[in-house]
Order: sequence, then C-alpha cells, then structure tokens
Amino acid sequence: MLYIYHGNDEKRVIQSSSKLFDSLKEKRSDAQSFIFHADNFNKNEIDNFLDNTGLFFDKHILVFKNFVTEGKVTGAFVFDYLDKMINSQHIIIMIENDTLDEKVMSKLGAVSESNIKEFTIKDNKVAFDSSFVFGLCSDILYAKKSRVKVSLPVWKKFDILRTQEEVPEKFFASLWWTFVQKGGAKSDLKKLLIMYHEAHMGESDLWQELEAFVMM
Repeated sequence: MLYIYHGNDEKRVIQSSSKLFDSLKEKRSDAQSFIFHADNFNKNEIDNFLDNTGLFFDKHILVFKNFVTEGKVTGAFVFDYLDKMINSQHIIIMIENDTLDEKVMSKLGAVSESNIKEFTIKDNKVAFDSSFVFGLCSDILYAKKSRVKVSLPVWKKFDILRTQEEVPEKFFASLWWTFVQKGGAKSDLKKLLIMYHEAHMGESDLWQELEAFVMM
C-alpha cells in the first residue's frame, strides 16, 4: 500500500506523515521500518522488499523521502515501480517536501486519492490587511462574549493566518487591542496577558496558546 504526503509546508508534511507512521507502527507492532533518501537510494535493496510476496514474510514500513523532488534516478524508480508499490503488502510512505506538480500527479493517478495528502502554502498568500485581522479579532471577541465556540469559517481564517504569518506577536497585538477597546472580559484579558508573558519567558509557544484561546 502506498501513501503520498507532499507540499511546500514542510512542517505540516512532517507532522502529518509522522502521525500516520506512528499509527501504522501501533497496528503493526512487529514491523520494522526502513527510511530511504534520494542520496542513499539502493535499488536492489528496495527491489528485494517489493518482490517478496505471500503470507509468510515480514511486512514492513518503508519511508521514501524526496524521491521525486530531489533525484532523477529515484523519481524514475517511483514511476517505473508504481504498481508494485501500490500493490505491495508492505506499507510505503512517500514524503516530498515540495508540492508535486500536475504532470507528476498525473503519473501518480493510480494511487487512491484518499492516500494522497497535500500541504501547500500558495504563492498568492492571503493579504492580511487590517480589515482581515481586526475582522477576525472581532469575530473571536463576539464568540467569547456569546460564550460559544468560534464558527468554522472563523477558525479557518485563524488557521490560514497562523500558517502564513511567522510572527504571532503581530496578531496578538491586534487581538489584545480589540479586547481592550471593545469590552473584552477581564478573565480573557488576564489569560491573554499570562500567555504573552509565558511565551516570552520561553515556557510556551505563542501560536499554540493563541490557538487554544480561540478554540476555548
């Protein structure tokens, strides 16, 4: 079976493929795992794995890192052996730290769509102007005042901003201003103040704390 995780959002590619890997290791507790990179590619070794079939052989987890995006030889190998990988009784996870283009994806068309995960930050990033940011802050404040969870569209706006904005302090400053100027609860202001100081003391990650605050 073949899984493909790709995209230029390297952090999310690694996080998501790692979750899959850990889940598979739990299900196949006796399985060994083997990681292959484009620069340590050994065709004969991988051939031996893919050629083994039947009930009485060990089934393992094989991880192929950047075979398509970093090597012509390994990329050709993927396309030539695609059917074998899809039908293998081993679990194969392809991890590509860049977004595979349409031409490549068309060659991988035989792979089940549910087994392909893309994590891409588009070149045309959202322009986080003041209306976007303060609109989002006002939506979060409204949810807090109403004592309800933020709606899915609001959460998606926050997630987009968090993914593309490297400096959480910018958003924190806007959120703080909104809560101070528009009558945010003292308890929420206290939480914001504590999270800011703890993050700057190195005790927590500000984006993670902001996410927890938004989702509460």
